[in-house]
Amino acid sequence: MPKLDKFMLADAADAGSPAERVLALVSEQLARIRYGSIALSIHDGRVVQIEVSEKTRLA
Repeated sequence: MPKLDKFMLADAADAGSPAERVLALVSEQLARIRYGSIALSIHDGRVVQIEVSEKTRLA
């Protein structure tokens, strides 16, 4: 599973509003994975966690 590095967090921090930061982080993760899933955990109407699960296809 890819980890969020400091450069990704810096790019997301420059995005502006909290919603724009979440969209920037999700967009960066989408660009990184070929097969897998991205799950958002939401508490009180706010995204509090982004979980990325990447699969490796062997055939």
